[in-house]
Amino acid sequence: MLFRFLPFETTCTYLVRGFDLVRNILFGVVGPFAVWLHVALREENKHESPARGILLLLTLAWLLVLLIVLPLSFFFEDAVPWQTKRVLYRSEENPSIRITEQTYNLFVTTSTTYRVVKLTPVLGLWQLVQPVDTARFNPNGWQRVSP
Repeated sequence: MLFRFLPFETTCTYLVRGFDLVRNILFGVVGPFAVWLHVALREENKHESPARGILLLLTLAWLLVLLIVLPLSFFFEDAVPWQTKRVLYRSEENPSIRITEQTYNLFVTTSTTYRVVKLTPVLGLWQLVQPVDTARFNPNGWQRVSP
């Protein structure tokens, strides 16, 4: 929700992988325990019941699967979905601000998505991403890089 209003992206692949790892851990580890705790606290009879036992077994099975999947997802997950294909323009005032054509190809079986964006570096690891309409683009103040 925040990035809908502030369109920042990171330039560091390890930061993206770190965010993905934290998200996967929160979804995979904290989620099942939260469900189990919710059911355990709601139950009026504090003695062991079959529902609590089954839920505990499912939670342990889920965690066993995660012990295998989480490390593999860290190494095989594509951390940089948007890749710059061409730099179209550079700002004459600040050459680090550029307009680029980027592609996004998540899987081999999906079609490639294209976008043209203005990339403005912010604090080294972050960049502000703004879409550019090439039909209405005014090239004054920009130096053409690629045809």
